[in-house]
Amino acid sequence: MWQELEKSVREIASLRWKCRATTEIIAGVKCDCILHISDEETVAVEITQQHNINKIRKDISNLDLVKHALFNNDGIFTRCYIVLEKTPTDAMREAGKASKVKVLSIEEFKNEFFNYSGYVYARKNGQFGSLVNAKTGEPEKDNVFINVSYMNLCKERREIKKSSYTLSEMKDQLRKGRRIVLKGDFGLGKSRCIKQIFSEMTTESSSISYVLAINLRNHWGAVSAKEILDRHFSDLGINGESFINNFLTDEYMKLHVILLLDGFDEIGTQSWFSDKQAMQHTRAMSLRGVKQLISISKGGVLISGRDYYFNSDEEMFEALGLDSSNTLKLGCKTQFSDEELSEYLEKNLSSRYLDQVSSFPFRWIPKRPLVIQYFLTLIESNQETLPVFNSNYTFWNYFFNEICRREASINPAISQLTVKRVMLLLADLTRRTQKPTGPITQGDLSDVFKSVTGVFPNDESALMLQRLPSIGRISADSPDREFHDGYILNGLRAQNIINLYFSYLKSTTGDGSQHNASYYGKRWNYCLELSGLEILSDYIDSNHLTDNFISFAKFCLDRSLNHQLVADIIAALCLTDTESLDFRGISIDYSEFTVLSFKRKKVFNLTLRNCTVYSLDLTNSNVDNSVSFPNTDIGEVAGVSSVNGVPEWLESCKQIKKFEYLHSNSAVRKGELSVPHRMLIEILRKLFLEPGSGRQESTLTRGMGQSADKKLAKQIIRILIDEEMITYYKADSGKVYKPNRNQQSRVDSILSDLTLSSDSIWDRVSRL
Repeated sequence: MWQELEKSVREIASLRWKCRATTEIIAGVKCDCILHISDEETVAVEITQQHNINKIRKDISNLDLVKHALFNNDGIFTRCYIVLEKTPTDAMREAGKASKVKVLSIEEFKNEFFNYSGYVYARKNGQFGSLVNAKTGEPEKDNVFINVSYMNLCKERREIKKSSYTLSEMKDQLRKGRRIVLKGDFGLGKSRCIKQIFSEMTTESSSISYVLAINLRNHWGAVSAKEILDRHFSDLGINGESFINNFLTDEYMKLHVILLLDGFDEIGTQSWFSDKQAMQHTRAMSLRGVKQLISISKGGVLISGRDYYFNSDEEMFEALGLDSSNTLKLGCKTQFSDEELSEYLEKNLSSRYLDQVSSFPFRWIPKRPLVIQYFLTLIESNQETLPVFNSNYTFWNYFFNEICRREASINPAISQLTVKRVMLLLADLTRRTQKPTGPITQGDLSDVFKSVTGVFPNDESALMLQRLPSIGRISADSPDREFHDGYILNGLRAQNIINLYFSYLKSTTGDGSQHNASYYGKRWNYCLELSGLEILSDYIDSNHLTDNFISFAKFCLDRSLNHQLVADIIAALCLTDTESLDFRGISIDYSEFTVLSFKRKKVFNLTLRNCTVYSLDLTNSNVDNSVSFPNTDIGEVAGVSSVNGVPEWLESCKQIKKFEYLHSNSAVRKGELSVPHRMLIEILRKLFLEPGSGRQESTLTRGMGQSADKKLAKQIIRILIDEEMITYYKADSGKVYKPNRNQQSRVDSILSDLTLSSDSIWDRVSRL
């Protein structure tokens, strides 16, 4: 709209000449924009959306009248401009030149004050935070942004009503001069958000704001706002001297600069201290230039960083110079929703690979933006990547190396190998902490770094330790850290077991390391969770190491009291594709199992004494009586629906808290049963467990969904009649089937034993 164009030109003119732009009638001409710079100089600007030479000639004539009137009456020199919405033609420029009138587009008019177009072009082609192409290492440019919302972390009453903010709403807040802190762990899209906001706000033609996007990682040691701005423009090859001077001194200019500051956690501290107060002081000192920059600005500010860099929100507000009552705290979501993932894949992956990837088992890959980006980069660069990375361990290995490389790239003084070893040792440390995830003290961080490098942390390494991926503060009032990402923690724990296996191999060949061997004796307190077990089991499976790891487990058991290490190995072996597992008399005491799956396996020679098994799967298992669980707590059993179905070898366990009950249609469908067995269970349940003396044929398979094939149902019914479980009679509406109540105990046994059932009915249905 013309009014918006007029407003923008006036504000740009006010910024440029540092005085108020107004409309004024001079010599009978209503001027769109007049600025009285001094008693001897005036600027007159005509503003138009009409892109034709006749309108330009008319405006030139009006400006000539204004120019001559001011000079003849008051001796005032007038500089004249005509500003269009679009780029003027050569004829328009020549017409103005003859009368000493500059004819410019609004973008050109803006750039006469500061080459903002050149800045935007250079900035868009540069790197935003940590956004790099996973394959080339160059600034990432191709990935398409999808609209996601950001969680509102504010607790103030006026902010609680709104649970999240969209990108558009964040831009509105910035235009209003709001301060925003965007927090989130690595790879959740902080830099992506800033890049998108910069891209969108700098393409809005009506905007008169100057949006600056600054990577704080490039400003180590900067102690002032001027130093940050000087370095920022210099790195881009832009002369920003006049802009910087105006920003630092002109109050009107300060209102029209929007700052996008990426990575408050990436500005280096000056030294490392285990003491909480000392580290807090060094963080404040390293951010004093950023604090001054934010304090000077009167426009909107968005600053991002990892949530756990500061010891508390109070420290963060103080270090950054923010008013907590007027700062919007937002957080990145931990991962894509299924809908967002689908949209991201569709927008960022060529159709050539889309069908193949749509069937990929994303269940075991964290759906965080960085992880998915790495994955898609692999797909696009190599057609064979998908089948190769269609497994837990191979993707985990790639992902772990990439995040370590990414962290090391922030400061080349820290190697990728150092980051990797530190994270592995911290994961090992949490096997003996108060909780499964921590705490990790500042002293622990320092000690682990020294054990890896041989020296205590200095100014370069201190930054890495404060911002390690997935490791964050325990609470707002504690400097202690803990692991926040279960996938990474359990992946590291699985990797530690694999590394111990390599040490074991060296020890059996006479090349063992005493240092590594000492780990066998460190008793662990927490079991490997499912994601870690799947990574470890996939490594064992893909390398055909089942027998080797059973030998490794016995080796560990013979040389240490670390029974939890052996328990994790056993649990991982049970998730492999191996159909028969002979554990050679392994006996484990006082250990935990997240899941122990004997599903479709023959299992021999294993004793778990005084252990806790949170989930035990006996579906279609064949377990020998050489297996026993004396005084072991079982959380849940799958494949058995009641205590009556508990096999003999399991009777010595302490208790079973929950069975896999199949007393509803949905439970039957979810159970690990074949379609014929599901139908058998449903028919028996309806005839023997539900009220009524009989059921019509049509009702027996109702509610079973598409799997309820009529032909298959009739075959099962014939088996039940043949086994004298049911009888029938003919009614007007068709056959009615009645249960033989004398067979109730047999039905109860089938429903209890499920896949362990040895009943002839179960066997006959298996062959359908």
